[in-house]
Amino acid sequence: PEKYNCPVAPELIRRCGFAYDLIYNPVRTNFLEYAKRAGIKNCNGLYMLVGQAAEAQRIWNHIELTEYEIDEICFSLIREK
Repeated sequence: PEKYNCPVAPELIRRCGFAYDLIYNPVRTNFLEYAKRAGIKNCNGLYMLVGQAAEAQRIWNHIELTEYEIDEICFSLIREK
C-alpha cells in the first residue's frame, strides 16, 4: 500500500464534507489524516469490505449477519492490527 501518497491535495480535502478512502490496509492513509486534521469526518474501506462479504454470505449461503455482527467483525479486525 502507498500509505504516504495522496491523490488529492490537502487544500481540496478541506472543502469536503466527508472523506471516504476505499483502502482498508493500512487503516489510516495520508488522505484520511489530512481529512482528520481538517476536522472532516472520514472513514476507510473496511466496513464496506466486511459488508460486501456479509452480503455475499446472504446471497450464496443464506447466512444473514446483523449490523451488530458486522460491526463486531470490523472491530475485531481493527484490534488485530
